[in-house]
Amino acid sequence: VKFTYRLAWERGTGPCGYGCSETDIGRTGHSSSSMLSDLHWTCSIGCGNSPVKIGGINYTLTSLSQHSNGWEQGEGFFMYELKDHDQYSVILENIPWTLSNGSTASSLGIMKTVVDLSIRGDTRKPNGSPYASLPSIIGIQYNCSTTIKLPVNDPDGDLIRCRLADTDECGAGCSNVPSNTIILDQENCTLTVSASASTLYIKDLKYHLTLVMEDFPRYFLDFGGRNLTSRNRISAVPLQVSR
Repeated sequence: VKFTYRLAWERGTGPCGYGCSETDIGRTGHSSSSMLSDLHWTCSIGCGNSPVKIGGINYTLTSLSQHSNGWEQGEGFFMYELKDHDQYSVILENIPWTLSNGSTASSLGIMKTVVDLSIRGDTRKPNGSPYASLPSIIGIQYNCSTTIKLPVNDPDGDLIRCRLADTDECGAGCSNVPSNTIILDQENCTLTVSASASTLYIKDLKYHLTLVMEDFPRYFLDFGGRNLTSRNRISAVPLQVSR
């Protein structure tokens, strides 16, 4: 199975390493910091009796901000042979994340994805999970209500729904957004944010929100001998929105 991931870090703190610049775009990361070397994608369910490390977080740098204290973003992948089961959970634990004021949180986040390798009756292949192509930071206007259409896609043409992540899917890094200031349209994957002083937002600070994309069959689907409807989730993929 090929797992593809896209990650973003504060510039110079990710796999690109200290001094990350535009000349590094297209290159594979080289950072050897102890923090990054301790981060691994782990199969937590379906790979035996104990968690199994199945991939690292190194990536090829794809973009970065112009500001020295901005961000870097890259994409990577790893291959791993999953067998003996159809359903798996893969997680990335102990993720350091940034608070609104730019400092690093004392608590750590989690990213969790759910994979099911049963064969689809319509394509005669395993399911392809949904994906999204988001920039590292999404700008929103202050003292306004902003609606963000999340660019989600599914290789099998399934229905995609977006929801807020549960604690076991994001750990302590779920969100630092003020309460009751967002409206999530799960069916259309649109996010409406009301950012103002009255809603306790502070101008020019960074906020993040962890969502989960899930795919559902449009019609009845034979999935590994199970009959699924549009109410039955096939897979789940984490998505963090920063703004």
